[in-house]
Amino acid sequence: MKKLLFMTAVAVLSMLAACANAKTDNANDEAESEAVEEVADAQSGATHYSGKVRDLTMKKYNHYIFNTETNDGKFLGTHPIVIDFYATWCGPCKQLSPKLEALAKDFKGKIDFFRVDVDEETKLAQMFNIEAMPTLVYFDGNGNITGTSVGLLTTDELQANINKYCLKK
Repeated sequence: MKKLLFMTAVAVLSMLAACANAKTDNANDEAESEAVEEVADAQSGATHYSGKVRDLTMKKYNHYIFNTETNDGKFLGTHPIVIDFYATWCGPCKQLSPKLEALAKDFKGKIDFFRVDVDEETKLAQMFNIEAMPTLVYFDGNGNITGTSVGLLTTDELQANINKYCLKK
């Protein structure tokens, strides 16, 4: 009986160790993948998030948009930006997501699209005074916030807002 308990304990510990290593490997793979994307994109001149709606964390905000740590007010972006503040449990947010993905492809190289999970990135949501989802915040090419929209929009409304707030058409 003691032998059986010992064998079970060893098996459980082995599985836990394997899971921990797999998680570390996945994190390393993601970091390596982003590094490879950065190198490839540096060669083409495109941003590595061009044509996609990318997840935005505070760390990425500080790297790609404005560095809140240095507080120098310098816009770090190279294109106008649309940020989608959403929640995973929000029905209208789920409906908006594929529309934004399609627009990110349509405006590839012209506008950068990001999304912020308000439940995960509460500091970012507070910085922008987000009270309802989905909320879109539009930046022009100089980093100025030029508009916001709240709620589910049609593709035509989204394109009109992008033209008005990001491209100033």
